[in-house]
Amino acid sequence: MTGHSAGVNGSGRLGGPLGGSNTIPGLAVTAAPQAFSAPRLMFLGGTGPDVTAVAAHSAEIFLIGDGANAAITGLSSAAGNQLDLTGLLMGANLTHDLSDLPGYMNIDSRPDGAVLSIHGPGGTASVALMNSGGMTLADLLSADVLALPPH
Repeated sequence: MTGHSAGVNGSGRLGGPLGGSNTIPGLAVTAAPQAFSAPRLMFLGGTGPDVTAVAAHSAEIFLIGDGANAAITGLSSAAGNQLDLTGLLMGANLTHDLSDLPGYMNIDSRPDGAVLSIHGPGGTASVALMNSGGMTLADLLSADVLALPPH
């Protein structure tokens, strides 16, 4: 799986790698694409051995699914980015203070980034956060970058 996204451009046609005829009959676009500020959602998951490399865009949420093996460049809480781990951790008996979270995930800091490994009831995943060396799990929690199931 590769990280592709498609959006509507000013002509009322879908942009992105869709191919073929991509006109949507009756669609009227009234705002420029840059004015659209709703979060973008990107799913990362699968069973292949390849690493899916993506660059984070403003207000992008990465839905991390079972089997994800991804590298994300430019993840930033200031830009509104989040890693949604809800599917992987749903069913985990997380305490309110999240003191048991290290039982489901760990982070390995490296000079060129950090690798987050998640092992939950919903599956396993590995996400490299490029250019974020020295980051800890506490840093991710305090920056409000992780979307977790209710706890």
